[in-house]
Amino acid sequence: SNNTTANPPKKLVGKLHVPFGIEAYFDLEEGMAAAAILKKPIMLDFTGHSCANCRKMEEQVWRNPEVLQRLKNDFVLISLYVDESTVLPINEQYINKKGQKITTVGEKNLDYEITKFGFNAQPLYMFLDNNGSVLSSVLYGYDSDVNKFIQHLDEVKVAYKKTLVK
Repeated sequence: SNNTTANPPKKLVGKLHVPFGIEAYFDLEEGMAAAAILKKPIMLDFTGHSCANCRKMEEQVWRNPEVLQRLKNDFVLISLYVDESTVLPINEQYINKKGQKITTVGEKNLDYEITKFGFNAQPLYMFLDNNGSVLSSVLYGYDSDVNKFIQHLDEVKVAYKKTLVK
């Protein structure tokens, strides 16, 4: 297995965590770099500390053994907290397209969610290939149907494999 070559998550690991022993990155660039090395699709998890439906989704759907196995083995999970108050280093702060100054991790993650997906709610689960292209146009939000989520994960895996063949 080539798992050893990807750097483990570093940013924010002391502050943020994901349940059920799933390894997650909390920084987009860090997670994308790992996914490229591991040749796995990216699962973006737009989440929040104060997001009740995010916790419900984790408890009702992620906890399922078949879902867990997929999240642990088949994807690189990047959990992007839209309400994380950690201040970005000065050189990573920026003014967004609306002229707002982006100074925290949460503001950056929310700005990315809105800019890339035109969506401003959590949870949102989006899937990317190793070029950052979207593997499914479905804006997958809160839905307690476990089988539906498993089917979505499997469809994304198939779409990802096609990107490797090109």
